[in-house]
Amino acid sequence: MTNIDVLLGRGIADQRRLLGLSRAELARKLHVSEQTVSALEEGQRRADAKQLFQIADILGIDIPVLFTGVSDEPFEMPKLASPFGQEADTLLHQYEALSFGHRSAVYAFLVASQTQNKERPC
Repeated sequence: MTNIDVLLGRGIADQRRLLGLSRAELARKLHVSEQTVSALEEGQRRADAKQLFQIADILGIDIPVLFTGVSDEPFEMPKLASPFGQEADTLLHQYEALSFGHRSAVYAFLVASQTQNKERPC
């Protein structure tokens, strides 16, 4: 797993503790095992988009709150000619202009879409 998974896991654990929820209680509300919650909180398992939204809803927070420690500053791309063309450059600049919360929602949507596309054969 990545540093993001670890940061997300810490965010989940911190917010869960603030509410006074046990891992077992969060697991029951998510309809998963306590071991799954443990793996998520320890960064050993990656939450999918649906789980992120469920966790945020259960904890009564917005998804970006789970990513404490992640910079909200947009990543500056070097000013090189894009091998993908002007349309891709425009899309990237529009994405970078979004707030962190909106970028998180777009990313979660793309992850969910990718998962759905893998499940449906062409």
